[in-house]
Order: sequence, then structure tokens, then C-alpha cells
Amino acid sequence: HGEECGKAIARQCRNGGFANSAVRCCTLDSFDVGLLANEPLVVFCVATAGKGEFPGNGRAFWEKLNARSKEFEGALGGTKYALFGLGDSHYWGKGTEDSRINFGKPARELDEVMEKLGAQRLIPTGYGDDQDVDQYHTGFGDWKSQLYSRLGVEKAAAGAAEDDGPVKSDEVIKIESKQLRGTLKEALD
Repeated sequence: HGEECGKAIARQCRNGGFANSAVRCCTLDSFDVGLLANEPLVVFCVATAGKGEFPGNGRAFWEKLNARSKEFEGALGGTKYALFGLGDSHYWGKGTEDSRINFGKPARELDEVMEKLGAQRLIPTGYGDDQDVDQYHTGFGDWKSQLYSRLGVEKAAAGAAEDDGPVKSDEVIKIESKQLRGTLKEALD
């Protein structure tokens, strides 16, 4: 659900006042860790996999960030960040120590490292729990409202009053943007 949340944030920011060129949405692994110090603002939406691990599309980013942490110490003073973590507080059993330790662990670890490297937290880190009645949506709704307010994103200008709209699959986006052309597109129709 981390990618879904990231896409919703990017779409809302684009539609709510930020220039399309100023908003990029990608998996952690596709982001060049070496450029982190050049970013004025980074919004992370990080799911929890397995026993408190980074998801498959974020493990390489996490390893590279840790490997280069000495290089980045104090270098992120010009970078602000916001972080939303997703997890299941009962994944290892309701009320167990393992569940407590591993819930949102990647987000907590990333928050700790970003702060250690000198980056400035824009808003308090938010968490979404699959055990909530509506899964992570309550936590995400509260957190993104704070984020949009802090960023000055116009909610009304962004479309639906209460919703970011459906998250489109990569295939739908490619077709709508006409990235798929000619016989390949026709074969897919």
C-alpha cells in the first residue's frame, strides 16, 4: 500500500498547486541515494514487509543509505522530509512483543536515520495499521491532511472533496498517456 499512498500524495500535490515537474513519484529503490542532499523535500510512504523489513522495492535504497551514512552525516540540513509508515500491528499475534517491535519498523528506522543525517522532519511521522477498521486509511487520512496543510496544497482545486480518486495501474497510465503505440497497443486492446 506504500506505492498507492505515494501515488495519491503525488497526484494531490500536482493537482493542488505544485508544478508537475516539481513532483516525482517513485519506489525507494529507483531513487538515487546520492542525490538525497539535493532534494529540498522528500515524502516517504514505506510499507513493512516480513518481520519488520523494508519492502522489496526499498531494500536496496535502505542498504545504500546505511552504507553511505557517514558521507551524509550533517549533509541533509537543507532537506525536509515527511514519512508515513504502513504495517499490521497484529502480524505476529495480537499484543505480542514481536508485533510491537516490528510494526512500522522500516518507517521508524528511516525516520531515525534521516534525523541523524540532519534532515528536518516537516510533520510528525504518521502510521497506518491494517488492523484499523478501514485498514491504513484512517492514519493516512489524518497524516495527509497535515501534510497538505503544511505544503499549502489546495484540496478543493485537486478534485473530489474527500478523496484522492482511484489509483491507476501503471498499464492504464501508459495507455492513457499513449506511451504504448502501434501494434503493441492494439495487441493489448
